[in-house]
Formats: sequence, structure tokens, C-alpha cells
Amino acid sequence: MRKPGDKASNVPVKPKWQGAPYHIAFATQAAKPNPAGVTIPAINYTANPDAVERRATLVVRFDASGVKKNGPIANQMVMAPVDISGTEGTLPADYIDAAIRSCRSFSALTASRGK
Repeated sequence: MRKPGDKASNVPVKPKWQGAPYHIAFATQAAKPNPAGVTIPAINYTANPDAVERRATLVVRFDASGVKKNGPIANQMVMAPVDISGTEGTLPADYIDAAIRSCRSFSALTASRGK
């Protein structure tokens, strides 16, 4: 409680962290092309130290506009959660490899190669 005569500061307090709890970015180094036609680069994350999560899930969306099939086509793949730690890091390489294999399977099922 303020006492009479105390002056409140008119300077707004800027939060330590701006935006979403996590910021993600693809690695700046070009990923080595995969002979199967599906390449996902390393995915780096930076987290708000006051709201650190321990699990992450990768969601991959596909452009299914070129798929010639009757009926609806799935346009996204949701990977199982993976453990992460700390406020900065990279999603595990084996997790990205599993995502590439899953994308390859999805591509073969929908015959959407090149999309």
C-alpha cells in the first residue's frame, strides 16, 4: 500500500520476454538433400525462461492441392511429443529423421511427390 506523498513511476515496465513462450527457427545451414525427396532442416528453439515446457510436438502441413484422389486428403501430420530441456536447443536428430520417414510414407500413400 502506498503512503501519502509516494509517487508512482510513470515508466511502463517492459516484460523480460516478448511474444509467444517459444520461438522456433530452421537452422541457417542448408540441409543435405534427402534422396527420398523429403528434407526437414534442424529446428532450433528458444524459450521464455519463466514458462519453460518439457515437451514439444512437431506438426507438418502439406500442400495437397495437386493430389488427384477422390475424397478428402489429410493435409497435416502430427508427430508424437518429444522431450526437450533448457531454454535453448535443437529438436533431436532422431526425431527429425522419424518425421522425414513419416513424411515419406505420407507422400507415398497420397502419391503427392513433389508437393
